[in-house]
Amino acid sequence: MKKLQLKRKKKEVALPPRITNETVAEHRERILAGGRRFKYPIQYSRHRLVINTILISMAALLLAALVVWHQLYIAQNSSNLFYRLTRIVPLPVASVEGESVRYSDYLMRYRSSLHYLEGMKQIDLSKREGRNQAESIKSLAMNSAVADAYAQKIAEERSISIDQKRVDEFEKLSQAGLSQDAYESVTQDVFNWTPEEARHIIRQTLLRQDVAFAVDENAANLKRQVTEAIASGKSLEQISKDMGQSVMYADQGFISKENEDGGLTDAAIKLEKGKTSEVVRTSAGDGYYFVHHIESNEEQIHYAYLKIPLTKFENDLKKLREANKVDYHIKINPASTATTPVPNSRGE
Repeated sequence: MKKLQLKRKKKEVALPPRITNETVAEHRERILAGGRRFKYPIQYSRHRLVINTILISMAALLLAALVVWHQLYIAQNSSNLFYRLTRIVPLPVASVEGESVRYSDYLMRYRSSLHYLEGMKQIDLSKREGRNQAESIKSLAMNSAVADAYAQKIAEERSISIDQKRVDEFEKLSQAGLSQDAYESVTQDVFNWTPEEARHIIRQTLLRQDVAFAVDENAANLKRQVTEAIASGKSLEQISKDMGQSVMYADQGFISKENEDGGLTDAAIKLEKGKTSEVVRTSAGDGYYFVHHIESNEEQIHYAYLKIPLTKFENDLKKLREANKVDYHIKINPASTATTPVPNSRGE
């Protein structure tokens, strides 16, 4: 009986239809349709996973941006981490006449000043007086960064640039006989500058000097007047009396021939006794100088100088501040003054 029942069941099983050229397309579609019910759920899950990943990534980036914004613009975090971040991402800390002031330039000078003063034991941030002094240093660092940005703006307008050769020459002058390794070690220990940062400061300093000379037509006119007066036989002291407060005269007395004063002593040594130099530009880059060799001996020299200070660049920048054309993105007290200036690449 069981064998008969199995035979009957086998006979009842429907045989697959015969596949012909006319039915092959229909058969293919039937097979594919059966597989789609397994494919689509996986496909939809994959799309949802991609969308969720994008949304989570955007939320994480937004949160990170908010943290960075708060730390830099509200808390004013000047730690090494956030300083390095501003070196990579050119975030602005202020603007002057539409020219952005890079946050990294401000932090570079501010952090350097704190490091220098702490190393000299002239500031204690654990005390209220030290924290007040730090706020004053912020103002000086910001003013310097704004001046650099303003100089950069003028330099681009007047096609003024600083080539690598001048940077190398200034760096060599700053070494004062030290080897390259020793000089880099000193700048790192004293000012907390890497070699790259030190060269950046030098370039910014030289650019600001060149711009200050280029824009000050009044100082250039005074230079021509002094040159003509010297040619006519007048002494520097007499020229100073004639021109009044527009120039500065000083008698240095006897000083060492190895005195480092930006190049004035070297200029005097090259002169014959009783002679006056042509115009001299010192490493300070703050004006035109004329040097007169009075007398000297083997170790010392006695000279006087006449200085025509540069004023237009600083005066123009002062007017921009007074006209509220300098926009600060962090809270800075512009009235603050520090007892110790922000050091430059020569530590001056």
